[in-house]
Amino acid sequence: MTRLHAFRKRLSSLRRRRSLVRLETAYSALILAVLWILAAAFLVDWWLEMSRIQRLVCWVSGAAIAAWAFYRYAMPWLGARETELDIALLVERTEHIDSDLVAAVQFESPEAPEWGSVQLEQAVIDQVAERGERMDVMHGLSRRELSHRVILLAVTLVLWAGVVWWAPGHVAMFFRRLALSSERYPTKTVIDTVVVKTAKADLDDPDAAVDWTAIEAWQADNADVTATQYKVLHGRRVRFEVQCSGVIPEKGTVEMLVGGGDLARTLELERVGDSDLFAGELERIRQSHRYQIYLGDAWTDPAELSVTTLPRVAIELEVTPPSYAVAGAGVRPSKTAPGLRLVRALEGSRVRIAIHSDKPLASATVTMTRKQAEADVVATHELTPDESAPADESAKHWVLDTPGTWLSPVLGRVEFDLDVTDVDGQHLERPIGGIVRIKPDDPPTLVDWGIVTPEVRATAIPSVTYRVRDDYGVARVSLLCEVIRADRLPEREEVEVYALSGGESSSRKTELDDRFILDLKKMIPVALEKGDQVKVTPKVVDYRGSREGESTLGDPIELKVTDIHGILHGIIREGDRRSVFQLDTMIERELGTGGSP
Repeated sequence: MTRLHAFRKRLSSLRRRRSLVRLETAYSALILAVLWILAAAFLVDWWLEMSRIQRLVCWVSGAAIAAWAFYRYAMPWLGARETELDIALLVERTEHIDSDLVAAVQFESPEAPEWGSVQLEQAVIDQVAERGERMDVMHGLSRRELSHRVILLAVTLVLWAGVVWWAPGHVAMFFRRLALSSERYPTKTVIDTVVVKTAKADLDDPDAAVDWTAIEAWQADNADVTATQYKVLHGRRVRFEVQCSGVIPEKGTVEMLVGGGDLARTLELERVGDSDLFAGELERIRQSHRYQIYLGDAWTDPAELSVTTLPRVAIELEVTPPSYAVAGAGVRPSKTAPGLRLVRALEGSRVRIAIHSDKPLASATVTMTRKQAEADVVATHELTPDESAPADESAKHWVLDTPGTWLSPVLGRVEFDLDVTDVDGQHLERPIGGIVRIKPDDPPTLVDWGIVTPEVRATAIPSVTYRVRDDYGVARVSLLCEVIRADRLPEREEVEVYALSGGESSSRKTELDDRFILDLKKMIPVALEKGDQVKVTPKVVDYRGSREGESTLGDPIELKVTDIHGILHGIIREGDRRSVFQLDTMIERELGTGGSP
């Protein structure tokens, strides 16, 4: 044991105490920073009722401030490291003595004999050992900075204790919210339950009884409720029912927000009787809203009423003309522009209805109305998914292409109304109306026809000329011959002049200009006599495929059955009677029918 052992021990004690003071000073600054950061966060959160994201940002900012305070006020105290010589120098300055103290400490090292006179070194050590017994080394221990921080820490703790005593529930809630809980600070009015209901049916009468169904049921003590978006069908009524406890206010409000948070409307919540239930209704809702409920000094977190969109339907009408029009006149199928709901179709055409929706549909229905003299006739047909559409899009594309409906084929004006039902059970606000009008296939035209002379003999074969025309082809030309006699009923016979063969082949003609020899003896089975009349009426029938064609009758021409004299009298002028008589005499003489008996 050296003579400076006791003194060295006191120096070591001073070094440990100074190290402890530095630690206390450093960490007291950190504790102060944390307490004040928590106090500031508590005040801001209490005042603003921050959301989870806002609180998370606040906590991150507080941690950054605490790290800065630790670096600024704690790290300088933690970075110092003192040796025994540093403590000896500190004591020298504190006691205002010469450097003998440090020299004595150094002279007790093993290397000291090599530095010089051993006697001198020993004399210094003895002197320091004697003075060290009377020296108070603890004068070098300063607690001034620590005292300031301890006082400030004590004041801070007292303030926190006062806050805990005054509002223990708020403080407890603050630390739960510190863990990002969704709970709120205590209020005088407590919102216990919130129920949002929507009408099952879309009713136009605001006074009608409503069948409600709940789409949201929230309870204050249910921590598992995490949904913030609730789906409402477009145009339905919405009802809010809020039950509360504590201080019951007279009324409450529901603030409805749209877009970027603009206030759209405010719904008043009226108290139901003297109960703790408040209710309010929105007549119709057609747009998604965010809402918050305010009742007394309590309010709810923002939630969203997401309104489903109505299906947007585009209709397309495809007209396929009858096959005879396609083959005969080159008419091609056509489609209307999207949205066009008026179409003219050639009689006998097939109209296909196709719809395209922006959302999947559950069904589509078309109601057709056909005008009749007595009353309108109504028929309803279901559309079917379009098989030609991609599999994942088939529910958005529907068609009506069924033979046997009034649109397949079209034989008259048809009005229709189209309605759809989407997967949410919604219909269109108004059915899509449309009209299919008839573009008539005009009957054939008899341009010209005639017979050379109206006076004929019973065995005559007069020549008939005719010229007929039709847009899509002539099917048949005939002559209606009616024999008229004074003492008998008229007898009728139809003589076919032209008949189409080959159906829709290239032999079909849209215009005929021809001549026909009418052999009265062969074609009219009745034996004609002088004085009979034959009324000849031309009849033209157009071609309309499998359907019966339309016919056109021309003006009739009456043929008078006479002898040769009658024919000549008809073609020679009345003024030349003498020439006629001479010509008759010559003919009789040649035929051997004239002269005296």
